[in-house]
Amino acid sequence: MPRNTESMHATATVEPTEEATMSPAGLVFDFPAGVPGFTDVQAFQLLPLGPEFGPYLALKAAGREHPVFVVAQPAAITPAFDVEIDDVSQALIGLESTESVLVLVLITLHGERSLPTANLAAPIVVNLANGRGCQVVQPDADASQLAVRIKVPVYDSARATGQPSAS
Repeated sequence: MPRNTESMHATATVEPTEEATMSPAGLVFDFPAGVPGFTDVQAFQLLPLGPEFGPYLALKAAGREHPVFVVAQPAAITPAFDVEIDDVSQALIGLESTESVLVLVLITLHGERSLPTANLAAPIVVNLANGRGCQVVQPDADASQLAVRIKVPVYDSARATGQPSAS
């Protein structure tokens, strides 16, 4: 669960809980600086992909066809995940408390027969109190955190029918 720290740096610790399955799907978030590679796109909508896609969501440019990113809440794919939010990012999204922070990680798809990877080096952080978000590069991140293999398949038809999953 997110928590406050005494320093000016906010640290959110995300642990697997029932809350990890809840999301503000359908809401439009403002990304004042865009996201790397798409700085001109400043409004994104978080959309569900459906039960057959398990914990994965789409972060789609609002009112546009592209870009669309596959994302997940870290608790759905990793046991614990600490996020350090630097002062510049806190100011950009107007973060005063980490109690209303949504953390997402970008998922990279590698084809139908390969498991996806998650970018744990630069999570997306959204201040749910005002709907502003940004991508935050972690200060101690290394190249190994850019493509962390995860064991949750992106698509599983068994999940759509309520049968036991293949994962």
